[in-house]
Amino acid sequence: MCTEINGKTALYCLIGSPVGHSASPQMYNEAFRRWGIHAVYLAFDIQEDQIAEAISAVRLLGIQGMNVTMPCKTEILPYLDDLSMEARLCGAVNTVVKEGERLKGYMTDGVGFAKNLLVHGCSIRDKKVTLCGSGGAGRAIQMQIVKEGARALSIFKRKNHTFAAQEKFAAQMHSLASSCRIQVFDLADQELFQKEVKDSDLLVNATNVGMAPKVEESILLEDACFHKDLTVADIVYHPDETRLLRKAREEGCKVIGGRGMLLKQGEEAFRLFTGLSVTWEERDDG
Repeated sequence: MCTEINGKTALYCLIGSPVGHSASPQMYNEAFRRWGIHAVYLAFDIQEDQIAEAISAVRLLGIQGMNVTMPCKTEILPYLDDLSMEARLCGAVNTVVKEGERLKGYMTDGVGFAKNLLVHGCSIRDKKVTLCGSGGAGRAIQMQIVKEGARALSIFKRKNHTFAAQEKFAAQMHSLASSCRIQVFDLADQELFQKEVKDSDLLVNATNVGMAPKVEESILLEDACFHKDLTVADIVYHPDETRLLRKAREEGCKVIGGRGMLLKQGEEAFRLFTGLSVTWEERDDG
């Protein structure tokens, strides 16, 4: 946060719900201060049915950019003027930048996820990945996994009204990288889910299952599928260690929490906001 707020102070923000736990305001305000950028960053609790009003406010108040979190990542699309290629393909946005009088949506979750894996010494190339989740972040991560050269991707999601859309998206991804075997399964089939995990190199939770306050929830109902050669990554960062990660660690798996992904996708968003390339290090004190 800049030391002196005045009529020239630029405003950036986060929208979504809930946002009270978010580390983004601290992260961006520290960066603005460190690099001498005259701006502040706030968080606004916005539900899906409030997006139209929120975007009108962004335009009216001249907000320069914003991050978008659940549940607004897909619902915001009709209210934007332009989309990046990644945002258009995965049908979701997590960063919006004011470019002239137009609002352009970007998706940095996939890149942030992959960069966080590399920080922890985990490569996706030639690996079999099982992933749970097909929301905005889930799709971005799916696409990045395919781009990074995974040999197989098994996607599990609830068999609801969006299941067919996920199957269509999987077919689109396969056309971009035919060497990756992509399958979509019903998450309700826990026996098949565990079978796929047993045969995988990497398990990814790309949902909000396990996020506070529901910290005892997990995408896996049984822990018997964990094995010592499995890496388990969770995009949830509150708490730092979800039940899924705790159980995986206890069974000897390598575990990667979501805070590093938050930082890495934030680095890319900060570049889009300011034109500056920065590096944020994950700290034990959060």
